[in-house]
Amino acid sequence: MTSEYMRTKKTNFLQTIVLITGIVYIAIGVIFSISPSRFGRFFLVQVNDEWQNQVRLDDFLVMIHMFSRMLAILLSMVGLSFIMPLFDPLKYRLMIYLFGAIFPAIASIFYLYNGFAEGHLSARVGGFFFLIICILHSIALFLTKDDARKGIE
Repeated sequence: MTSEYMRTKKTNFLQTIVLITGIVYIAIGVIFSISPSRFGRFFLVQVNDEWQNQVRLDDFLVMIHMFSRMLAILLSMVGLSFIMPLFDPLKYRLMIYLFGAIFPAIASIFYLYNGFAEGHLSARVGGFFFLIICILHSIALFLTKDDARKGIE
């Protein structure tokens, strides 16, 4: 029996998945934005020490480099915003769909396609990472769908 202040086990599962994803998004965003080469080494990617010199010499690479770092910061901000569904999972359900299910689904498709087409292990790992996030959020959203329609947390 639940009171009006207690949440269901299904909602607690959803909130746990959202919290873990938020922490992971924050960590990935911060680590990449501070040091892309350290981020790459963390995932066992061979990082050439000359890459920073190459970036400085090419305007297009500067643009890609800065854009990717800004997207990493954006990912960490999305992770921070995942605090909101912890307080009101019904109100922020769309955000969970967008950043917990749809974005990871699209990211996993791009990563996995590139990983298998080009033979990049790091892209395959990234693809499976986002696929797991997508699957977990989709399961949690599916489990809480009826309760959300009824307005039950």
